[in-house]
Amino acid sequence: MSEKIEDFKFSNWEDYAKTLEAENKKLREDKKKVKQLFSDYQDSEDWTDNEDHNRARKGINELLTQAPPEGGGDG
Repeated sequence: MSEKIEDFKFSNWEDYAKTLEAENKKLREDKKKVKQLFSDYQDSEDWTDNEDHNRARKGINELLTQAPPEGGGDG
């Protein structure tokens, strides 16, 4: 844990736990979306001009280019 205790921005541990829970819920939802989009992407027959393929590819790119949750992800 490289953060100093003074940098802790939550007023109490309950707020911190709620924030982590909300972030984890969003990550689980994003994981489900990516799985479905990737499945749609792979199931596309004609990848050059296919609406499902293009929709899936766009959705995956949008999820992957989102900013990571504040303070998370880099250990």
